[in-house]
Amino acid sequence: MHLRPNHTRWKSSFALALTLMLVSTAICSAAPTPEQLLAMAFVDIPNQSWKMARYAVTFAQWDLCVKKGGCQAYDPADQGWGRDNRPVINVSWDDAQNFIDWLNLGARHHYRLPTEEEWVYAAHGGTTTDYYWDSGVGSGHANCYGCGSQWDGNQTAPVGSFPPNPYGLYDMLGNVAQWTDTCWAEDCVQRSLLGGSWSADPQDLRVNFRARLKASSRSAHNGFRLIQD
Repeated sequence: MHLRPNHTRWKSSFALALTLMLVSTAICSAAPTPEQLLAMAFVDIPNQSWKMARYAVTFAQWDLCVKKGGCQAYDPADQGWGRDNRPVINVSWDDAQNFIDWLNLGARHHYRLPTEEEWVYAAHGGTTTDYYWDSGVGSGHANCYGCGSQWDGNQTAPVGSFPPNPYGLYDMLGNVAQWTDTCWAEDCVQRSLLGGSWSADPQDLRVNFRARLKASSRSAHNGFRLIQD
């Protein structure tokens, strides 16, 4: 007996295979999301549901945001100190929100600034001292005015230039003061900053020391770090 081929079934199978191939090609060729482009490193924080970025946001990451059409095309000055893996500076709280909005486009996770409480918890790294390395500022632990580093009081250092805290977070104290999402005394025109900067006195690097600034203000002393939910 001669069996005739089932052309209908063959055509259906071919159509399905072609569709799967096209879908696969489309997925593989789709433009990567900002989250995929940056591939930022985040650290698990004990007893918390969120993760914190291992480093402050860098110029390289900010410049990529601008290159890809985000961050309202704002190009912050680097003071002549260099860009790449130095922490981005001259960015306001509002600017940080623009970066976060871009990063959250198509992201699998949600990104934001830490609250004061979250930042302090992460910065302590399980310690109870004023600085996560000791009760005194010592020498060579951070970048500030009198911290004993080559950058002291002059400029930012590349991120990761000093030993991390016990949770594996770098530069939580010194280098750049970090914006938080917390309003200052319920006045959300101003936001709090923590950590102190390259020009700060050692006492201003204490984990619990708070500073404030208008959310729209830009400064060569300030940067930011992200949380991943």
